[in-house]
Amino acid sequence: MAKTLEQKRAALAWKKIEEVREKENFQEKYCSAVLKAPAMIMTNGLGPTLAFLRSRKEEAEDILYEHISAWLKSPDAPISWTSTKDDIMERIVEEDSIVYRQATQEALMFVTWLKRFAQARLKGGTP
Repeated sequence: MAKTLEQKRAALAWKKIEEVREKENFQEKYCSAVLKAPAMIMTNGLGPTLAFLRSRKEEAEDILYEHISAWLKSPDAPISWTSTKDDIMERIVEEDSIVYRQATQEALMFVTWLKRFAQARLKGGTP
């Protein structure tokens, strides 16, 4: 049976949260970062949010950047990339506004799953 797009987002988010669960002293910081991410994307945009996560030089933000990047580069994400760059920031700056909006929407939907699972599974989550 084929999975829906929402199930694919949820499956990858679950996998990423389970990876974070293995790091005992890391969960609260990651949880804090992921809980802030949707508002940051909505307020600042996807590009500035990813740039902020990358600039922080903190493990939690770096891992969140990698998690969002993993979904956006996934063949399951319905984004019409023309760029083949490996780094998601390089892709974003090369794309037109339509693809940028697709990527932003997908990032928001994916981060929503990360947030839900973080609240349910990680220390520091506030269900």
